[in-house]
Amino acid sequence: MHFRVGKETAQIINRAWSNGQPDKSFLAALRHSTSIDNRKAVNTWPLIFSIMDKQDLSVSGKPTFAEIAVYTGLHCYAIYQQGSPQLVYASNTKENNNRTLFKALSIIRNQNNEDALDRRVRQILISTNIDSIINELPHLIAILKAANNKSLIDFGQLSQDLYNYQLNNYFARQIKLKWGQDYYWMQESKDNKPEANNG
Repeated sequence: MHFRVGKETAQIINRAWSNGQPDKSFLAALRHSTSIDNRKAVNTWPLIFSIMDKQDLSVSGKPTFAEIAVYTGLHCYAIYQQGSPQLVYASNTKENNNRTLFKALSIIRNQNNEDALDRRVRQILISTNIDSIINELPHLIAILKAANNKSLIDFGQLSQDLYNYQLNNYFARQIKLKWGQDYYWMQESKDNKPEANNG
């Protein structure tokens, strides 16, 4: 397993956001095509393929795990970025460990107790099919965006997770566990929990 995919996605996003301005045609093409082999995605290829490692590119015409993961992360980013004057991407670091998609979703869940959001997240967590997850993710992004949430999201990490998910069932279970922990764990309830009486 390699960790290039997240870095490639981040590089593409940063390149598309040059001089503080988004590449609007690139983002529009990303929004209107859900897969890298869609004819509407052709306008995204020059930037994507110029950055991705040759080992991550298809030799048969069938998209690789890396191409699927990078494109899905970028598609989600483009949906979230639309209409925002500021870059909505930021890397998830140890110093600021709250920039994963599912942590951002947990914030609006805790604020609004959204049953519809719970149902959509649950569909992803029980799914065994990468295509179903890819189809569901844009709906989650749209819900997050509609909630007027200001969270910055690490779409590179999302791409890396999607790549790892495709490798085998073991990694898929790891990724879903991580997503579930990010979504369901509530910091506020832990901070306000009374200390156990040990005496």
